[in-house]
This record gives sequence, C-alpha cells and structure tokens, in this order.
Amino acid sequence: MMASKPRVALLALILACASFTALADDDGDADPTAKLIKSMGFNVAPGIKASVKQTDLNTLIVSIDKGAPQTLSVPFDDVGSQPRLQIEDFNFDGHKDLAWVMPVGMVNETTQIFLYDAASKQFKPLQLPSDDGKPQGNCDAMSAVTVDARQKTLSSACRSGPIWFTDAYRFALSGQIYLYQRQETLPMQIVTEDPDGAPAWEISSFDADGKRIEKHLTAYGGGKATLKVPIDRLALHDTPDTTPSKRYLIKNDRVELSGISDDQQWLKVLYRNAKKGVIEGWISAAELNPEDASSEQ
Repeated sequence: MMASKPRVALLALILACASFTALADDDGDADPTAKLIKSMGFNVAPGIKASVKQTDLNTLIVSIDKGAPQTLSVPFDDVGSQPRLQIEDFNFDGHKDLAWVMPVGMVNETTQIFLYDAASKQFKPLQLPSDDGKPQGNCDAMSAVTVDARQKTLSSACRSGPIWFTDAYRFALSGQIYLYQRQETLPMQIVTEDPDGAPAWEISSFDADGKRIEKHLTAYGGGKATLKVPIDRLALHDTPDTTPSKRYLIKNDRVELSGISDDQQWLKVLYRNAKKGVIEGWISAAELNPEDASSEQ
C-alpha cells in the first residue's frame, strides 16, 4: 500500500528538497523524458569531496576524492518522469548521503537512499526493516523523505486513496534503521469532527526492539481529535469494560479523544461541562452506532 503525507509535510518536503534538485542536460535536441543528471560535486564531510553523475536511467556513478568510481543501481523505469537527487545526512552520522527520488503515479514518490559508509568509503543502499515480527510502516518503501535533524528522525510519506500517511524512522546505536512511529486510522464507526472529513489517528511510537512505548490520538494533520456524540444517550464508563457508570453524554455533546484501548474498542474522552468542569470517562466504540453493531450479530 502506498500512502502519503499531510499537506503541511508536503510543503516541508518541497522546501527541503528544492536546493538539492539535480541539474539536467539542457540539450534542445534530446528527448526531454530521458534527460540525464550532469556531474555535480558535494562535500561528504569536511575534507571529503565527491561527485555524482547519471549515465542512464538506472545508473549513478559516484567518485570520492580520487578513488575508484562506484556504480549505484537505481530502480527507475518511468521515462515519462524526471527523477532527482537529494543530498542530506539521512542517518545523522556527520556524512552526507545520496537519495534517488522517483515519481510514482500522480502524487507518490519512491526514494532510494544510499548511506555513506566511512569505513569502506562507499555508498550503501538503505534497506527498510524486513517483516521480522516487528511493526511495519504504512508505506511499502521510503517515499518523499524529510529529515528532522533535531529529533534524528526520517519521515516517509505516501498516499493511499484520499489519505496521506507518514511513517517515522530512527536509527539504533548499531546503525540499523527501525520504525519509530506509525499512524493508524480509527474504526469506521468513530466519526470525528475533522473539518475535511478525514479520520482521526492513533499514533504509536516504538523502540528499537519493536516494543510500543507510547500511543496517543490526534486529528488528521495534527491537533486535538474531537467527536460529536451521534446518539441520544451515550454511557460513560469509569474503565474500559461493559459496566457503565451513572454518568452519560447526550446527542451533540462534543468530547476530546484522549486515549484508546489496545483493541480500539474503547475511547477515553474528556467532556468540558460549564458547571462541573472537565468530566473524564470511557465510551464504547460499538455504542456509537448501535444499528451497525446489531446488524453484525
């Protein structure tokens, strides 16, 4: 599944990558769909100079200082689109790395990153974690990558249908990349109040071993996730179980979603009452639409 990122992240990507767009041959007689990237130089680190050029649609040649050239294979076969180079320190080790950014369809991109290895003085392809039982991202591959040097995080964004997804990655002390953060949409019966009709997210964070260390809810694109009670009377529970308290919400009450159970069947909510202040409790996702729940039985 290819997904994609929120609008704000898309703008950030455009700004971040603009200065790294590679130059193409400007030959008026050449096929504009097959323009190749000219040789361009950059500093891998202070005192380490490199140059890169494209020899065909699938090949980059990189030279470091005066060493032997290295051939990098890039998976690009859409001659109707123009790829670009992105040069950044993707793994935050103080060395500049290369990324080959390829358009996919109308809105998505695939990004093949080559990390500089100081020991071998070579660029090596970055591989996403395999399906080894640890959490996986929403995007099939690195896509439209942005770099957060302060948080030491890579964000990979893609779109599936009308929804943009963003996966966040970090690097373990060993240098291995791992999924740090992932978005999941809430069950369909949980209709939130996003102005664009987009779903709220459950955001899960993981450590290098794949253990979930934190989760929270947010509106699509950021901010608080809210919900308007759709039924006449909705029971509030003190804990996420089937025993209701004597408290309840009524139709059109607006609540803030502050937590969710592991099975996504219970939501922790905050209701701000003008007289009683903040009221906290749990609501059942199934009770939000009892007609759907009964039809499934």
